[in-house]
Amino acid sequence: MKCTVLPLSLISLGLATPALSDIVQNDDVIIRSELCVGGLSCVDGESFGAEEIKIKNPSPNILFFDTTTDAPNLWRLDGDSSVGNTDFFSITNTAAGGSIPFSLAPTAPLHSLFVSANGDVGLGTSLPGEELHVTGNTPNVRFEDIFNTPYTWDVGGNDGSFFVQDVTAASIPFRIRAGAPNNSVRIMSDGSVGLGTGFAAAALHVRRSDNTAALLIEETGAGTLGQLALRNNGITFFSLEDTSIADAPNSGRAWNFQNQAGTFRVTTAPGGPGEIEMILTPAGDMTIKGELTTSGGTCGGGCDAVFSEDYALPSIAEHAEAMFTLGHLPNVGPTLENTPINVSDKLGRMLNELEHAHIYIDQLHSDIEDLKTAMAERDALREEQLNKLLALLDRSQKD
Repeated sequence: MKCTVLPLSLISLGLATPALSDIVQNDDVIIRSELCVGGLSCVDGESFGAEEIKIKNPSPNILFFDTTTDAPNLWRLDGDSSVGNTDFFSITNTAAGGSIPFSLAPTAPLHSLFVSANGDVGLGTSLPGEELHVTGNTPNVRFEDIFNTPYTWDVGGNDGSFFVQDVTAASIPFRIRAGAPNNSVRIMSDGSVGLGTGFAAAALHVRRSDNTAALLIEETGAGTLGQLALRNNGITFFSLEDTSIADAPNSGRAWNFQNQAGTFRVTTAPGGPGEIEMILTPAGDMTIKGELTTSGGTCGGGCDAVFSEDYALPSIAEHAEAMFTLGHLPNVGPTLENTPINVSDKLGRMLNELEHAHIYIDQLHSDIEDLKTAMAERDALREEQLNKLLALLDRSQKD
């Protein structure tokens, strides 16, 4: 059926009334010029620019009608989809309740979404350098859970840092400062974590080369807190190793603090007893293989000071009186049962009293020697007097 469409100017003059009917064409339709579709919005003498087809209407759209009976789809390109009182270019799935999976605001900036020839996607750039390339002022990717308990996370970065932001809680729990060195954090395939190393030799391996490889555990609140715990189903220990010392048995290169079957050991042999060690049993007994050196004690006024000429050494009687009055050696101090003792100080004070005792012993020895000398002189005088008396008696008998 062929239908002739008269110009609107002729219709307005009442010269003809066009018949309205559909046009059905059973062959290809070729239009060698532009095409305007849009009812009364398209006018005679329509102006065209570079476009070949113009959809002209207050709400222009194109409908793609899938006639598949088992899964019909109705997709519509909308040039005026009002969402939030804003006109968008959108793709609407009219068969799914009018859902709009794609929308584009008229004020969207240049290259808001760009797909390069190799499939890389740029957001804000026409030169994506990776599969997804996002540009902007502190570009972010937002993850917002709207189906469960509403929660929002941002992942982004700028010239200051890369960060993961908990938007809901208004915190940034993870941040990497710009310029962080290579392998600042690296997780190995077995789950080991390297800090400063790409080859973690333990579950957590911290490595530096500038004398800064250290750990700091800091709690600024008040209260009692166990800040380090090591647990193992067997012997557990940690080592202090000085690599400047030659690696040899019992060289002191490594000292190990270990819990061995309930016994605390400080030893140079990790995991067992060594030639050099300190042992502390659950009963509180301590064994030291080697010498014990302390920083020294007060000695109750000075250990060897008792030998000084200006030391006010009490007499034996004065010292004895003070000792019995106090109920303990004056410079040792009281030693109460089940009371903690400062071994270094107590040992020094005992040495002080021992030196007093030796001085008193020397004084007594001198007194004894003087007595012996006096007694010997007295005995000699008595013997001399006795001999003289015997001589007189013998002479008187002869006369």
